[in-house]
This record gives sequence, C-alpha cells and structure tokens, in this order.
Amino acid sequence: MPKNVRDVGTLGNNSVNGRRKYAPPHSKGPGDKTYIYSLYALSSPIKLDVEPAEVRRDVLLAAMENKMLASAQLRAVYTRDAV
Repeated sequence: MPKNVRDVGTLGNNSVNGRRKYAPPHSKGPGDKTYIYSLYALSSPIKLDVEPAEVRRDVLLAAMENKMLASAQLRAVYTRDAV
C-alpha cells in the first residue's frame, strides 16, 4: 500500500451495541480476563457475500483465505475489581 493512503477499509457497526464506534468487550465479572486482538495483512481487499450484520468470524476468515500475507496478535490481561 502506498504511503499516506486514506479511506481504505470499511467502517461497520460493532457487535456489542450496533453503533459505528468502539465498544469494549463485555467482561464476565471480576478477576483476570485475557483479550486477544488480531491484525491481518492482506494481499488484496476481500469481498463478503453476506449482509454486514451477518458477518461472523468464520465468514471473515473464509474470505481472507489465500490472501493473508502476515498476522499478529496482541494479548492483553485486564483485571476488574468486584463492584
């Protein structure tokens, strides 16, 4: 991708509250929680043959098959105190 390219990608609604902005993961109570964030470098844009609301992990990974150049993961551990 050339330097300083903008408007790449698609902005979609998040799966937590249906809004077009970040929504944090839903914690399941106090204690350590591990969140895994994945980043993928693709050789070309993907096409999805389903409505945006129907896109799930398996659909996305199938569309990315044979286009993945590299991937990375960030694991973050967060501890929430009891309320």
